[in-house]
Amino acid sequence: RARGVRKLQRLKSAFEACPELVIRNGSDLKHYRAASEGIFHFLKRFTPCVERLGLDEFFLDVTEKVAEFLGKPVTLSSIECYAEADGFATHLYKGRKLTLVETQTGVKSHVPARTSTVDQCNCGCHRRLQIGSCLAKKIRTDLFKELGYTASAGISVTKMAAKLSGEVHKPNQQTTMLPAYVPDFLAALRVRKIPGCGYSSARKLQAEGVEYVSQLRALSQKKLISLLGELIGSRLYLLCRGEDNSIVKPRGKEKTMSEEDSFLGSDNVVDVELRISQLLKGLLERTDARFERHGDLPSLLRLTVRDRVAAKKKGEQKNGYFGGRSSKQTAIPMGVFHPGDPKRDEKLISALMQLFFKLVPRNLCFHLTLLNVAVARFQPFGGASGNQTGIDSFFHTAANTSSRNNEKPLISSKRDRLESHNFFSVKMKVAKAEVASHPSLPRNKSEATHTNNYEPTKKRNRNKDRVAEGPAGSPGIIVTTDDAKVARPSSAVTAEDIDDLFNL
Repeated sequence: RARGVRKLQRLKSAFEACPELVIRNGSDLKHYRAASEGIFHFLKRFTPCVERLGLDEFFLDVTEKVAEFLGKPVTLSSIECYAEADGFATHLYKGRKLTLVETQTGVKSHVPARTSTVDQCNCGCHRRLQIGSCLAKKIRTDLFKELGYTASAGISVTKMAAKLSGEVHKPNQQTTMLPAYVPDFLAALRVRKIPGCGYSSARKLQAEGVEYVSQLRALSQKKLISLLGELIGSRLYLLCRGEDNSIVKPRGKEKTMSEEDSFLGSDNVVDVELRISQLLKGLLERTDARFERHGDLPSLLRLTVRDRVAAKKKGEQKNGYFGGRSSKQTAIPMGVFHPGDPKRDEKLISALMQLFFKLVPRNLCFHLTLLNVAVARFQPFGGASGNQTGIDSFFHTAANTSSRNNEKPLISSKRDRLESHNFFSVKMKVAKAEVASHPSLPRNKSEATHTNNYEPTKKRNRNKDRVAEGPAGSPGIIVTTDDAKVARPSSAVTAEDIDDLFNL
């Protein structure tokens, strides 16, 4: 980066900026995820309270471990060997300005004694940070010995301070941040460095002339809330002053899985479908592995795009590649994700392309620079009783889930469209000439809908077209013609009629 290599840069330009650049194929993250999982389990040996942030960053709460060391002098000596003359391992951040009355951590205030040194603190945090820095050095040393990975580390009393101090000395080094120096350290940073201040928030602050944390502190809490909203405004007001009460949250099972690819540009549907299929392949490998371990499958499918053309129209970015993302999602029956479904890939790609055309209408030009395919809402595969088997038995569960969230689930086959009419709504457009050739349908049709909300003798839309009578509450086929809408009750429609219609 210091040599001028940037994200999404062409290889020719990158080599001109840095001739000794080594290129790796990073599109397949399978090995990176495996390495991340290995590091995660390694860190769990030192403390059960480990929170993962991305693939290569972790928060560790070692409060209890440090207390354990302090209570056992014999054990303490085993890690104090990593300390240097000042009692801290590797780097200790010493700022220009000492804050005598420091921020609240939710338990105690860090109030250094009013002396000429910062080695004393009423809460004893300096001694604990000394032990914490030695423990961090041991963790980094053992990580390299056992797994061969180098690591940087930041040690402090809050998550934000630890994260930011870890960036002071890199690579393969560590920095301890004393609480008394946190406010001065933050003041010189750009607001984007503060966790939770993203691209949109930074733009709004920049419009107010705020680029650095020192300038952010000049804004009142009321002003920040009016600019950024209650949640973000209140949080940034505290964080820019070094006040962070967030805790380390041990990781459970992933709630969402996703595969993402960013690129210079894609402007045709064939290429988009190819890229989506490649992302889906890697994602399904992960859901299959999870299914083997935990026996659960997702029931939500999401597609996210970054469209350069749309972003420029909205004025969301100065360059054409970064800025607004847009997403669409749909409920999916869990059985569709089952590894035993031979048409799984075909169904999911079809569903993803339907989402794509909702994001990018067919008649509009587009220039994508990012695609993301994600799944969520993992549920045990087996139904509420846990004893259902087979794919078809899970359509009812998925349908109930989708009805609560006003989402239309994907339908697995033509026959399922008829048999699951109690909870599915399917819409399909066909050519007028093709419909006219079907003996059971009117001859001037352009659209057909299989619906479960048929009501007899009810006026429809502004043109007051009438619907033919049928048994109350029965599903039917509603055919929209050029002149009127004609409904046929389901008792007059056979499975063969439906199959023939969808075969047109």
